[in-house]
Amino acid sequence: MSGLPPLGSLRSRVLALGLVLLVIGSLVRFVVLPLWQRYERNREAIQESRYQLVRYRAVSRTLVRREAMLRRLAASDEVSRYTMSEASAALAAAALQEKVKTLVVSSGGRLNSVRVLPTKTEAGFERVTVGVRAQLENEALQRVLYELETARPFLVVENFVVASRAARYGRSVRRRTRGRLRPPEKRLDVSFDLFGLRVTGPATLTRSSPLSR
Repeated sequence: MSGLPPLGSLRSRVLALGLVLLVIGSLVRFVVLPLWQRYERNREAIQESRYQLVRYRAVSRTLVRREAMLRRLAASDEVSRYTMSEASAALAAAALQEKVKTLVVSSGGRLNSVRVLPTKTEAGFERVTVGVRAQLENEALQRVLYELETARPFLVVENFVVASRAARYGRSVRRRTRGRLRPPEKRLDVSFDLFGLRVTGPATLTRSSPLSR
């Protein structure tokens, strides 16, 4: 007789090896892979939070500079050059809505809503505000904010909030770059308030006026 193990013993070993491989595959599929995916999601969320913090600080610094400049302009009687010229708050709000719509759409974004918020009047200024909700990619968002922050008349972005929207990486939604497919950029859910000032009477600066805040 040869030194080969009995057929039944060989079959048992193959079966045992198959069971071990099945257990390992199950662990990878149901334990290791979900943990890795969760790690990736958390890492992306941290990156988005850092980006939001940077943008918020930049907007805050811009707001401080704008208000200081407006105070100097008010003191030199040049406010009318940097305030909204529309004849009424309704027309000014409509102009803000149209500006936001044009910027978001031309940047490839999606404008979910832009609504007129209550107008505040104080110390000869009327603060016309619209609330914006949109979906934009990172680069498009930067372009929109830049255009708003450098606009004339002065416009101010506040209450800025951005959240990451999970992207689907299916073959049908991937983009082709230099002959290769790459995942699409994630869109961001963005919301902020945008306001401009309209002169309604003799503009004066006080501690509580809109230009002093």
